[in-house]
Amino acid sequence: MLYLWNAWLRLVNDSWLTYQEIKAYCELTGLVFTPGEVEQIRTLDRLYWRTLNDN
Repeated sequence: MLYLWNAWLRLVNDSWLTYQEIKAYCELTGLVFTPGEVEQIRTLDRLYWRTLNDN
C-alpha cells in the first residue's frame, strides 16, 4: 500500500483527483495500476478532502 500512498502524494492537488489525472500520471511514469488500486488512490483522495473540509 505504500506505493499507492506515494503515488497519491505526487498526485494530490487543489481539487479532487480525476481518472484522467491518474491515467496521465501512469502514462508519464510508466506505472500500471489495477482498477482496484485506482479506486484505492481515489479513496485516499476523498478521505483527504473530507477531512480537510470538516475543519
